[in-house]
Amino acid sequence: MTKNKIRIAFVGIAGFPYRIGAAYSRLLLLTKGLTENNCYVLVINRRGYDLDKHVPVTGHIDKVIFTHSSGISIRPEGLLRRNLYKIKGAINEIYLLKSKKVQVVIINITRNWLLILNYWIWSKIFRYKLLLSYVELNSQLEGRKVNLFKRINDILFEKYVFRILDGIFPISEFLKDIALKSNPRLPYLKIPTIADFSKFNIEKNVNEPYFIFCGQSKYLYIIEFIIKAYELIKDDTVKLKLIIHDKTWHFKKVISLVNCSPRKEQIEILSDLAYDDLVKYYINAIGLLIPLKPSLKDEARFPHKIGEYTAAANPIITTNVGEIKNYFTDLHDALIADKFEPECYADKMYYVIKNPDKARIIGTNGSLTGLRYFDYRKNCNMMKKFIESII
Repeated sequence: MTKNKIRIAFVGIAGFPYRIGAAYSRLLLLTKGLTENNCYVLVINRRGYDLDKHVPVTGHIDKVIFTHSSGISIRPEGLLRRNLYKIKGAINEIYLLKSKKVQVVIINITRNWLLILNYWIWSKIFRYKLLLSYVELNSQLEGRKVNLFKRINDILFEKYVFRILDGIFPISEFLKDIALKSNPRLPYLKIPTIADFSKFNIEKNVNEPYFIFCGQSKYLYIIEFIIKAYELIKDDTVKLKLIIHDKTWHFKKVISLVNCSPRKEQIEILSDLAYDDLVKYYINAIGLLIPLKPSLKDEARFPHKIGEYTAAANPIITTNVGEIKNYFTDLHDALIADKFEPECYADKMYYVIKNPDKARIIGTNGSLTGLRYFDYRKNCNMMKKFIESII
């Protein structure tokens, strides 16, 4: 073991580092950044996950160690077998925290109140500090309100979790305020959306003008909103590309929305893109779309995509919701619609078409804003200093 390194374990997840999604992209950058800051980082998957590829039980990615404490990386078939491996994963996770002499445990993704209580109990025995990466408002997630057990869990989470933690990393002011309302003395460091700007250091190669949206198919209301706004633009020369990461049952509805559009010939759906290809699409777009809905869910979160969009140095087109006002100014480093209405959003899209020179300046300013606030290296450097202050 290397001496003088802070020993950090990320827990509460499954599918790292091969699962797709914003939370996993964020975790990849956080673990990479902490490793670059001379920390020992271990990511523990408690159980296997439904993946269609061979995944090693233990391995490395960007010098970050990951392991599956259950001993298997793919979710097994059969209820009894799955539960036995869950028990094995929970027991081995405890052994790993002890044997690796972990000083800091950072809970990532999990929203389970009892699981966090379990980590707290072991923190008293093994004397590690317990931190939480806080990125979403549990009670506003899909399906939470209709499930009684999840509703009870969310009430207990927001009322008691912050009283047993040693610190948090909230992604937004909204979530920070919720935590401090429960525990005003709780140490915190705000870590906003983050990106690796070095991945975007490639030249533009524009063949055709297009707007782009990238996200999961479950955000149907956002995709439908974008299509409606696009239909209002009186310009057939600019296309709309929808990059959809997953192919769940929502994906068929996305296809249906496009097929019902009077401009379906100008709309293209893309999926299963390698990250390098995704970056190329960002860099060659004339506008990067990410409207936020005026809801508690969008007030609380800060989409990972915004950090990547700024790295592409093209104008972001969004709405004045949540964290946007804390970092961006309309017509300076982003295009911000005041209202969540297709007409208002279409006006901002049309501005990009009619003012290409000004749009390019806005995109450049956006990248400078991103470098100032969203560079993962800067945030992980602050994260290490924060951890050092509490251990």
